[in-house]
Amino acid sequence: MTLIRRLGVEDLPACQKLALDRGWAPDEVPGVREAAPEDFAAVVALDAEVAGADRTVVLAPLLGRAEKVVVADGGFAIAWNTAEQRVIGPVAAPSEEAARALIAAAAHGADREVRVEVLGAFPGVGAWLAAHGMRATGDPLATMLRGTPRPPGDRARYVAPILLSLG
Repeated sequence: MTLIRRLGVEDLPACQKLALDRGWAPDEVPGVREAAPEDFAAVVALDAEVAGADRTVVLAPLLGRAEKVVVADGGFAIAWNTAEQRVIGPVAAPSEEAARALIAAAAHGADREVRVEVLGAFPGVGAWLAAHGMRATGDPLATMLRGTPRPPGDRARYVAPILLSLG
C-alpha cells in the first residue's frame, strides 16, 4: 500500500484538459442565452451548490472580466480569455445535453484556442468534445479526496472547474 493510501486519500474521477486550436462556431444553441448582470447572483448561488462552497470572492472578479457568461435552466458556463486561450469554466449543468449546449455556447465566437477541463459529472462530454475537434492536452489529471467520504457540493452537476488548481 502506498503512503498516500495509508493517509486515507481516495481517487475521484480524473479531470481531462481538452483544447481546440481555434474558435468553435456552432449554430445558435437553443435553450441557452447570454447572461445579464442581474443573472450573476443566481450563477454564484448555483456555483455554491455544485462546488460546495461560496466562491463569491473568486467568481465576482471572474464574472466582471468574463468574455461570455451563458445560462440555461439549471446551469451556466463562464468563458474568459487569457492572452492565448478562451478558458471555459466553471460549468454547471443538470444534464449531459445541457452541459454540451452550455460549453458550445461559451465557445462560440472565440478568436483563440478554446480550453476546457472536464470533470467526471457526465463522462460523454469529453468524447463529444473530441468529436468536435478538441484534443486532450496531456494525461488525465488525478483528483483526490481525503478526510471525507465524498467531495462537497453536487458533483453530479459539476462539469468543469474554473481551473483544476482552483476547483
